[in-house]
Amino acid sequence: AASGSKETTPDVTSANEEEMADAPEEAAVPEVSNERWMPTVPKPVVVGGDNALLDEGGELKADGFFTRPWYNFFCNQTIYVFFNIFQTLYNRLLDIQQSQELVAQAVERLNRPKPARDIGFTENHMTFFEPTDHPETYWPKTVELLEEYITGDVDENRYQDVLRHYYLQNGWKLYTIQDLLKTLCRLALTCSSTDAKEKTPDLIHQYLTSREKEETSYQTE
Repeated sequence: AASGSKETTPDVTSANEEEMADAPEEAAVPEVSNERWMPTVPKPVVVGGDNALLDEGGELKADGFFTRPWYNFFCNQTIYVFFNIFQTLYNRLLDIQQSQELVAQAVERLNRPKPARDIGFTENHMTFFEPTDHPETYWPKTVELLEEYITGDVDENRYQDVLRHYYLQNGWKLYTIQDLLKTLCRLALTCSSTDAKEKTPDLIHQYLTSREKEETSYQTE
């Protein structure tokens, strides 16, 4: 075999000639003092009101009764979805009720003189609210429209036209009011179901039972 180059191949004993670096000394682990821990277990402190829930030793009595300032309503998916849709419908109706200024502007705009309408080039404009109507009457008349649409006395085209002309910014939110009411009715039937496998009525019954008690304890809750 060919021997290695003299300039590039180190001698066998050359590795021993290199000085090895000394290993660093292990750093001393500082001693941890127990003073950083609390010397005693913290106890409940009354910052206001009375201390009726504390025993003679200052410990919290979990089974001590007190006048309840709140009630816990434990719900499942059915109850949660019901209140979620109910709140959505309420907020949409409230938004319509508080749009008197927008309706007044729409009434003024729709009743401006228009030459094209006077000579018969355009169809008759929307006449649901009259220029003489007081803004306080807008919401009651809108409620009548909603009731007639729900009962089927007003067709969908007429219903949506009124909302689109007078409630341009938020009237579309009530286009699906029938679907929201159908869902609420279906969930309400589930809440009053007599099926033994359905636990929703039991949750409602437990809440109504707890409402009758003026006092409770943390252990009970």
